[in-house]
Amino acid sequence: MKVFFYGWLIVILGAVVLAVNAFPIYGFGIFLTPLTNEFGWQRGAISGAMSLGMLLNGILSIPVGRLCDRYGPRIFVTVAGIFLGAGLLLMSQVNSLWQLYLIWGVSLGIGLSGTVIPITSTITRWFIEKRGLALSIPATGFGVGAIITPLIIQKLISTVDWRMSFTIIGFAPLLLTVPLAQFIRKSPEHMGLTPYQSRSARKAGFPDNEVEKYSFYEALKSKKFWILGIIGFGFGICLQTITIHIVPHAIDSGIGFTDAAIVMTIIGGSSIPSKFFCGFISDRIGSTRALFLSMMLMTISLALLIFIDTIYMFYFFAVLFGFSYGLAIPLWTIVSADLFGVKSIGIISGTLFFLSVTGGAIGAPLSGWIFDATNSYTIAFISITLIATVSVILNLILLRYKISSRTHNRVS
Repeated sequence: MKVFFYGWLIVILGAVVLAVNAFPIYGFGIFLTPLTNEFGWQRGAISGAMSLGMLLNGILSIPVGRLCDRYGPRIFVTVAGIFLGAGLLLMSQVNSLWQLYLIWGVSLGIGLSGTVIPITSTITRWFIEKRGLALSIPATGFGVGAIITPLIIQKLISTVDWRMSFTIIGFAPLLLTVPLAQFIRKSPEHMGLTPYQSRSARKAGFPDNEVEKYSFYEALKSKKFWILGIIGFGFGICLQTITIHIVPHAIDSGIGFTDAAIVMTIIGGSSIPSKFFCGFISDRIGSTRALFLSMMLMTISLALLIFIDTIYMFYFFAVLFGFSYGLAIPLWTIVSADLFGVKSIGIISGTLFFLSVTGGAIGAPLSGWIFDATNSYTIAFISITLIATVSVILNLILLRYKISSRTHNRVS
Protein backbone atom coordinates (compact mmCIF):
# COMPACT_ATOMS: atom_id res chain seq x y z
CA MET A 1 0.00 0.00 0.00
CA LYS A 2 1.44 3.33 -1.07
CA VAL A 3 1.79 6.02 1.59
CA PHE A 4 1.13 9.62 0.59
CA PHE A 5 4.44 11.43 0.27
CA TYR A 6 4.45 14.51 2.51
CA GLY A 7 6.39 16.50 -0.06
CA TRP A 8 3.31 16.66 -2.27
CA LEU A 9 1.41 18.36 0.56
CA ILE A 10 4.16 20.99 0.73
CA VAL A 11 3.80 21.46 -3.04
CA ILE A 12 0.04 22.05 -2.71
CA LEU A 13 0.46 24.43 0.23
CA GLY A 14 3.13 26.30 -1.72
CA ALA A 15 0.71 26.70 -4.63
CA VAL A 16 -1.89 28.33 -2.38
CA VAL A 17 0.66 30.63 -0.71
CA LEU A 18 2.04 31.83 -4.04
CA ALA A 19 -1.49 32.30 -5.40
CA VAL A 20 -2.09 34.75 -2.54
CA ASN A 21 1.10 36.59 -3.56
CA ALA A 22 -0.60 37.50 -6.84
CA PHE A 23 -2.78 40.05 -5.03
CA PRO A 24 0.02 42.54 -4.28
CA ILE A 25 2.06 41.72 -7.41
CA TYR A 26 -0.65 41.63 -10.07
CA GLY A 27 -2.96 43.99 -8.24
CA PHE A 28 -0.59 46.96 -8.31
CA GLY A 29 -1.14 47.71 -11.99
CA ILE A 30 -4.92 47.68 -11.47
CA PHE A 31 -4.64 50.16 -8.59
CA LEU A 32 -2.31 52.44 -10.60
CA THR A 33 -5.05 54.34 -12.46
CA PRO A 34 -7.33 54.91 -9.40
CA LEU A 35 -4.38 56.21 -7.36
CA THR A 36 -3.36 58.53 -10.20
CA ASN A 37 -6.91 59.83 -10.58
CA GLU A 38 -7.39 60.43 -6.85
CA PHE A 39 -4.07 62.04 -5.94
CA GLY A 40 -2.65 63.25 -9.27
CA TRP A 41 0.60 61.37 -8.71
CA GLN A 42 2.74 60.59 -11.75
CA ARG A 43 3.07 56.99 -12.85
CA GLY A 44 6.83 56.98 -12.40
CA ALA A 45 6.48 58.10 -8.80
CA ILE A 46 3.82 55.50 -8.01
CA SER A 47 5.78 52.75 -9.76
CA GLY A 48 8.74 53.62 -7.54
CA ALA A 49 6.87 52.25 -4.53
CA MET A 50 6.47 48.90 -6.27
CA SER A 51 10.14 48.98 -7.21
CA LEU A 52 11.17 49.69 -3.62
CA GLY A 53 9.13 46.71 -2.50
CA MET A 54 10.62 44.44 -5.14
CA LEU A 55 14.15 45.66 -4.40
CA LEU A 56 13.74 45.08 -0.67
CA ASN A 57 12.22 41.72 -1.50
CA GLY A 58 15.32 40.83 -3.49
CA ILE A 59 17.80 42.12 -0.91
CA LEU A 60 16.14 40.19 1.91
CA SER A 61 15.89 37.04 -0.21
CA ILE A 62 19.65 36.52 0.17
CA PRO A 63 19.74 36.29 3.99
CA VAL A 64 16.33 34.58 3.99
CA GLY A 65 17.71 31.95 1.63
CA ARG A 66 20.75 31.42 3.86
CA LEU A 67 18.67 31.18 7.02
CA CYS A 68 16.14 28.92 5.32
CA ASP A 69 19.00 26.54 4.44
CA ARG A 70 19.69 26.37 8.17
CA TYR A 71 16.36 26.73 9.96
CA GLY A 72 13.70 25.82 7.42
CA PRO A 73 10.87 27.82 5.82
CA ARG A 74 8.05 27.83 8.38
CA ILE A 75 8.97 30.94 10.38
CA PHE A 76 9.68 32.96 7.24
CA VAL A 77 6.42 32.09 5.48
CA THR A 78 4.50 32.87 8.69
CA VAL A 79 6.09 36.30 9.08
CA ALA A 80 5.55 36.92 5.36
CA GLY A 81 1.81 36.32 5.67
CA ILE A 82 1.56 38.76 8.59
CA PHE A 83 3.45 41.52 6.76
CA LEU A 84 1.53 41.00 3.51
CA GLY A 85 -1.83 41.11 5.25
CA ALA A 86 -0.94 44.12 7.37
CA GLY A 87 0.50 45.95 4.36
CA LEU A 88 -2.60 45.49 2.22
CA LEU A 89 -4.87 46.54 5.08
CA LEU A 90 -2.80 49.67 5.72
CA MET A 91 -2.89 50.58 2.02
CA SER A 92 -6.57 51.43 2.49
CA GLN A 93 -5.47 54.38 4.66
CA VAL A 94 -2.90 55.90 2.28
CA ASN A 95 -3.19 59.67 1.75
CA SER A 96 0.32 60.71 0.72
CA LEU A 97 3.12 59.42 -1.47
CA TRP A 98 5.51 58.75 1.41
CA GLN A 99 2.90 56.50 2.99
CA LEU A 100 2.64 54.56 -0.25
CA TYR A 101 6.40 54.01 -0.25
CA LEU A 102 6.48 53.03 3.41
CA ILE A 103 3.59 50.60 3.27
CA TRP A 104 3.91 49.09 -0.18
CA GLY A 105 7.65 49.44 -0.49
CA VAL A 106 8.61 48.22 2.98
CA SER A 107 5.81 46.11 4.43
CA LEU A 108 4.96 44.25 1.25
CA GLY A 109 8.64 43.99 0.30
CA ILE A 110 9.37 42.22 3.58
CA GLY A 111 6.31 40.02 3.13
CA LEU A 112 7.15 38.85 -0.37
CA SER A 113 10.74 37.99 0.60
CA GLY A 114 9.52 35.27 2.95
CA THR A 115 7.55 33.21 0.45
CA VAL A 116 9.09 32.49 -2.96
CA ILE A 117 12.63 31.44 -1.99
CA PRO A 118 11.67 29.49 1.17
CA ILE A 119 9.00 27.56 -0.74
CA THR A 120 10.95 26.80 -3.92
CA SER A 121 14.21 25.91 -2.16
CA THR A 122 12.31 23.66 0.27
CA ILE A 123 10.50 21.82 -2.53
CA THR A 124 13.84 21.30 -4.28
CA ARG A 125 15.10 19.41 -1.22
CA TRP A 126 12.02 17.18 -1.08
CA PHE A 127 12.33 15.89 -4.65
CA ILE A 128 15.03 14.22 -6.71
CA GLU A 129 12.76 12.88 -9.42
CA LYS A 130 9.73 14.89 -10.56
CA ARG A 131 11.42 18.01 -9.22
CA GLY A 132 10.33 20.00 -12.25
CA LEU A 133 6.71 18.92 -11.79
CA ALA A 134 6.86 19.68 -8.08
CA LEU A 135 8.20 23.19 -8.71
CA SER A 136 5.78 23.86 -11.56
CA ILE A 137 2.69 23.31 -9.40
CA PRO A 138 3.33 26.27 -7.02
CA ALA A 139 4.19 28.37 -10.06
CA THR A 140 0.87 27.30 -11.55
CA GLY A 141 -0.83 28.34 -8.32
CA PHE A 142 0.68 31.79 -8.73
CA GLY A 143 -0.62 31.79 -12.31
CA VAL A 144 -4.13 31.01 -11.10
CA GLY A 145 -3.84 33.90 -8.68
CA ALA A 146 -2.67 36.09 -11.55
CA ILE A 147 -5.84 35.20 -13.50
CA ILE A 148 -8.33 36.00 -10.79
CA THR A 149 -6.55 38.94 -9.16
CA PRO A 150 -7.11 41.61 -11.86
CA LEU A 151 -10.77 40.71 -12.29
CA ILE A 152 -11.46 40.52 -8.55
CA ILE A 153 -9.76 43.85 -7.86
CA GLN A 154 -11.37 45.56 -10.86
CA LYS A 155 -14.78 44.30 -9.71
CA LEU A 156 -14.14 45.43 -6.14
CA ILE A 157 -12.98 48.89 -7.22
CA SER A 158 -16.03 49.41 -9.43
CA THR A 159 -18.39 48.02 -6.76
CA VAL A 160 -17.00 49.70 -3.64
CA ASP A 161 -13.79 51.75 -4.03
CA TRP A 162 -10.05 51.25 -4.05
CA ARG A 163 -9.70 51.71 -0.29
CA MET A 164 -12.23 49.06 0.62
CA SER A 165 -10.71 46.79 -2.05
CA PHE A 166 -7.38 46.89 -0.22
CA THR A 167 -9.15 46.07 3.05
CA ILE A 168 -10.91 43.04 1.59
CA ILE A 169 -7.88 41.48 -0.10
CA GLY A 170 -5.75 42.21 2.97
CA PHE A 171 -7.38 39.33 4.84
CA ALA A 172 -6.23 36.71 2.31
CA PRO A 173 -2.62 36.39 3.57
CA LEU A 174 -3.74 36.39 7.21
CA LEU A 175 -6.37 33.70 6.69
CA LEU A 176 -4.44 31.52 4.23
CA THR A 177 -0.67 32.07 4.25
CA VAL A 178 -0.16 32.19 8.02
CA PRO A 179 -2.07 28.97 8.90
CA LEU A 180 -0.71 26.97 5.95
CA ALA A 181 2.88 27.91 6.81
CA GLN A 182 2.68 25.76 9.94
CA PHE A 183 2.63 22.58 7.83
CA ILE A 184 5.69 23.35 5.67
CA ARG A 185 8.76 21.37 6.77
CA LYS A 186 12.40 22.01 5.87
CA SER A 187 13.42 18.64 4.43
CA PRO A 188 12.35 14.98 4.38
CA GLU A 189 15.29 14.10 6.64
CA HIS A 190 13.74 16.19 9.42
CA MET A 191 10.69 13.91 9.29
CA GLY A 192 12.62 10.65 8.99
CA LEU A 193 11.93 10.45 5.25
CA THR A 194 14.01 10.48 2.09
CA PRO A 195 13.57 12.74 -0.97
CA TYR A 196 11.11 11.60 -3.60
CA GLN A 197 12.71 9.09 -5.95
CA SER A 198 11.38 6.15 -7.88
CA ARG A 199 12.00 2.68 -6.54
CA SER A 200 13.94 1.71 -9.67
CA ALA A 201 16.23 4.71 -9.27
CA ARG A 202 16.91 3.83 -5.63
CA LYS A 203 17.70 0.22 -6.55
CA ALA A 204 20.06 1.43 -9.26
CA GLY A 205 21.92 3.40 -6.62
CA PHE A 206 21.59 6.88 -8.12
CA PRO A 207 22.90 9.54 -5.76
CA ASP A 208 20.65 12.23 -4.39
CA ASN A 209 22.33 14.88 -6.51
CA GLU A 210 24.08 14.13 -9.79
CA VAL A 211 26.02 17.37 -10.12
CA GLU A 212 28.77 18.72 -7.92
CA LYS A 213 27.38 20.27 -4.75
CA TYR A 214 28.53 23.86 -4.95
CA SER A 215 28.86 26.01 -1.88
CA PHE A 216 27.56 29.55 -2.24
CA TYR A 217 31.06 30.96 -2.54
CA GLU A 218 32.04 28.41 -5.17
CA ALA A 219 28.93 29.33 -7.16
CA LEU A 220 29.85 33.02 -6.98
CA LYS A 221 33.23 32.27 -8.54
CA SER A 222 31.72 30.51 -11.56
CA LYS A 223 30.97 32.29 -14.85
CA LYS A 224 27.72 30.40 -15.31
CA PHE A 225 26.32 31.90 -12.10
CA TRP A 226 26.80 35.45 -13.37
CA ILE A 227 25.55 34.65 -16.85
CA LEU A 228 22.39 33.23 -15.30
CA GLY A 229 22.20 36.24 -12.99
CA ILE A 230 22.41 38.76 -15.84
CA ILE A 231 19.73 36.86 -17.77
CA GLY A 232 17.54 37.06 -14.67
CA PHE A 233 18.28 40.77 -14.29
CA GLY A 234 17.07 41.45 -17.83
CA PHE A 235 14.07 39.18 -17.32
CA GLY A 236 13.10 41.18 -14.23
CA ILE A 237 13.24 44.47 -16.13
CA CYS A 238 10.96 43.13 -18.87
CA LEU A 239 8.51 41.36 -16.56
CA GLN A 240 7.93 44.20 -14.11
CA THR A 241 7.65 46.79 -16.88
CA ILE A 242 4.82 44.79 -18.43
CA THR A 243 3.19 43.85 -15.13
CA ILE A 244 2.98 47.47 -13.96
CA HIS A 245 2.41 49.34 -17.21
CA ILE A 246 0.48 47.12 -19.62
CA VAL A 247 -2.93 48.03 -18.18
CA PRO A 248 -2.31 51.83 -18.25
CA HIS A 249 -0.83 51.46 -21.75
CA ALA A 250 -3.89 49.58 -22.96
CA ILE A 251 -6.16 52.27 -21.48
CA ASP A 252 -4.06 54.98 -23.15
CA SER A 253 -4.52 53.11 -26.45
CA GLY A 254 -8.27 53.47 -26.18
CA ILE A 255 -9.02 50.12 -24.53
CA GLY A 256 -11.72 50.17 -21.84
CA PHE A 257 -10.76 49.69 -18.18
CA THR A 258 -12.38 46.26 -17.97
CA ASP A 259 -10.84 45.05 -21.23
CA ALA A 260 -7.44 46.36 -20.10
CA ALA A 261 -7.77 44.35 -16.88
CA ILE A 262 -8.64 41.31 -19.01
CA VAL A 263 -5.30 41.74 -20.82
CA MET A 264 -3.54 41.24 -17.50
CA THR A 265 -5.79 38.28 -16.75
CA ILE A 266 -4.88 36.68 -20.09
CA ILE A 267 -1.18 37.14 -19.30
CA GLY A 268 -1.68 35.30 -16.03
CA GLY A 269 -3.90 32.65 -17.60
CA SER A 270 -1.50 31.99 -20.47
CA SER A 271 1.31 31.42 -17.99
CA ILE A 272 -0.47 28.49 -16.36
CA PRO A 273 0.04 25.84 -19.08
CA SER A 274 3.72 26.71 -19.49
CA LYS A 275 4.28 26.70 -15.73
CA PHE A 276 2.52 23.38 -15.34
CA PHE A 277 4.33 21.67 -18.23
CA CYS A 278 7.66 23.32 -17.45
CA GLY A 279 8.96 20.18 -15.76
CA PHE A 280 7.98 18.03 -18.72
CA ILE A 281 9.57 20.44 -21.21
CA SER A 282 12.82 20.89 -19.28
CA ASP A 283 13.09 17.14 -18.76
CA ARG A 284 12.80 16.50 -22.49
CA ILE A 285 15.03 19.26 -23.88
CA GLY A 286 17.06 20.33 -20.82
CA SER A 287 16.45 23.20 -18.43
CA THR A 288 18.80 25.70 -20.11
CA ARG A 289 17.28 24.98 -23.52
CA ALA A 290 13.83 25.49 -22.03
CA LEU A 291 15.01 28.81 -20.59
CA PHE A 292 16.33 29.80 -24.03
CA LEU A 293 12.90 29.00 -25.54
CA SER A 294 11.24 31.18 -22.92
CA MET A 295 13.55 34.14 -23.52
CA MET A 296 13.12 33.87 -27.29
CA LEU A 297 9.32 33.89 -27.08
CA MET A 298 9.41 36.82 -24.67
CA THR A 299 11.60 38.81 -27.05
CA ILE A 300 9.19 38.19 -29.93
CA SER A 301 6.18 39.25 -27.84
CA LEU A 302 7.87 42.47 -26.70
CA ALA A 303 8.82 43.34 -30.27
CA LEU A 304 5.17 42.94 -31.27
CA LEU A 305 4.02 45.18 -28.41
CA ILE A 306 5.66 48.21 -30.03
CA PHE A 307 3.18 48.06 -32.93
CA ILE A 308 -0.12 46.88 -31.44
CA ASP A 309 -3.08 49.21 -30.95
CA THR A 310 -6.25 47.07 -31.00
CA ILE A 311 -7.78 44.92 -28.29
CA TYR A 312 -7.29 41.70 -30.25
CA MET A 313 -3.62 42.48 -30.80
CA PHE A 314 -3.30 43.14 -27.06
CA TYR A 315 -4.89 39.75 -26.43
CA PHE A 316 -2.43 38.04 -28.78
CA PHE A 317 0.49 39.75 -27.06
CA ALA A 318 -0.86 38.71 -23.66
CA VAL A 319 -1.04 35.05 -24.69
CA LEU A 320 2.51 34.97 -26.07
CA PHE A 321 4.07 36.99 -23.25
CA GLY A 322 2.19 35.07 -20.56
CA PHE A 323 3.30 31.71 -21.96
CA SER A 324 6.92 32.83 -22.23
CA TYR A 325 7.26 34.30 -18.75
CA GLY A 326 5.30 31.43 -17.21
CA LEU A 327 7.78 28.95 -18.63
CA ALA A 328 10.69 30.90 -17.14
CA ILE A 329 9.38 31.17 -13.56
CA PRO A 330 9.95 27.55 -12.39
CA LEU A 331 13.09 27.26 -14.52
CA TRP A 332 15.20 29.59 -12.36
CA THR A 333 15.23 27.09 -9.50
CA ILE A 334 15.47 24.06 -11.80
CA VAL A 335 18.43 25.49 -13.71
CA SER A 336 20.08 26.53 -10.44
CA ALA A 337 19.74 23.02 -9.02
CA ASP A 338 20.99 21.48 -12.27
CA LEU A 339 24.05 23.72 -12.39
CA PHE A 340 24.97 23.98 -8.70
CA GLY A 341 23.22 21.18 -6.78
CA VAL A 342 21.05 21.63 -3.67
CA LYS A 343 23.72 22.05 -0.99
CA SER A 344 23.22 25.83 -0.86
CA ILE A 345 20.16 26.13 -3.07
CA GLY A 346 18.43 28.58 -0.72
CA ILE A 347 21.06 31.31 -0.80
CA ILE A 348 21.99 30.65 -4.44
CA SER A 349 18.35 30.96 -5.48
CA GLY A 350 17.95 33.98 -3.21
CA THR A 351 20.90 35.78 -4.79
CA LEU A 352 19.71 35.06 -8.32
CA PHE A 353 16.25 36.21 -7.29
CA PHE A 354 17.77 39.42 -5.94
CA LEU A 355 19.35 40.12 -9.33
CA SER A 356 16.02 39.49 -11.05
CA VAL A 357 13.94 41.74 -8.79
CA THR A 358 16.65 44.42 -8.92
CA GLY A 359 16.09 44.49 -12.65
CA GLY A 360 12.36 44.78 -12.05
CA ALA A 361 12.91 47.54 -9.51
CA ILE A 362 14.79 49.52 -12.16
CA GLY A 363 12.54 48.71 -15.11
CA ALA A 364 9.14 49.62 -13.71
CA PRO A 365 9.83 53.20 -12.52
CA LEU A 366 12.16 53.92 -15.46
CA SER A 367 9.36 53.04 -17.87
CA GLY A 368 7.02 55.24 -15.87
CA TRP A 369 9.43 58.16 -16.01
CA ILE A 370 9.88 57.66 -19.74
CA PHE A 371 6.13 57.89 -20.13
CA ASP A 372 5.94 60.98 -17.94
CA ALA A 373 8.62 62.65 -20.07
CA THR A 374 7.38 61.61 -23.52
CA ASN A 375 3.70 60.83 -22.91
CA SER A 376 4.34 57.48 -24.58
CA TYR A 377 5.66 54.01 -23.73
CA THR A 378 7.32 53.53 -27.14
CA ILE A 379 10.90 54.18 -26.01
CA ALA A 380 10.38 52.03 -22.91
CA PHE A 381 9.07 49.09 -24.93
CA ILE A 382 11.87 49.34 -27.49
CA SER A 383 14.38 49.33 -24.63
CA ILE A 384 13.02 46.18 -22.98
CA THR A 385 12.91 44.45 -26.36
CA LEU A 386 16.64 45.11 -26.76
CA ILE A 387 17.28 43.91 -23.20
CA ALA A 388 15.38 40.69 -23.91
CA THR A 389 17.48 40.20 -27.03
CA VAL A 390 20.67 40.42 -24.95
CA SER A 391 19.23 37.81 -22.57
CA VAL A 392 18.69 35.46 -25.52
CA ILE A 393 22.32 35.87 -26.60
CA LEU A 394 23.58 35.20 -23.06
CA ASN A 395 21.36 32.14 -22.86
CA LEU A 396 23.14 30.77 -25.94
CA ILE A 397 26.43 31.13 -24.04
CA LEU A 398 24.91 29.38 -21.00
CA LEU A 399 24.00 26.42 -23.20
CA ARG A 400 27.71 25.67 -23.53
CA TYR A 401 27.88 24.58 -19.90
CA LYS A 402 27.31 20.89 -19.43
CA ILE A 403 24.49 19.81 -17.14
CA SER A 404 24.27 16.37 -15.67
CA SER A 405 23.03 13.80 -18.18
CA ARG A 406 20.40 12.55 -15.77
CA THR A 407 17.99 15.39 -15.01
CA HIS A 408 16.45 16.04 -11.63
CA ASN A 409 13.01 16.97 -12.85
CA ARG A 410 11.89 13.65 -14.27
CA VAL A 411 8.11 13.63 -14.70
CA SER A 412 7.54 10.25 -16.24
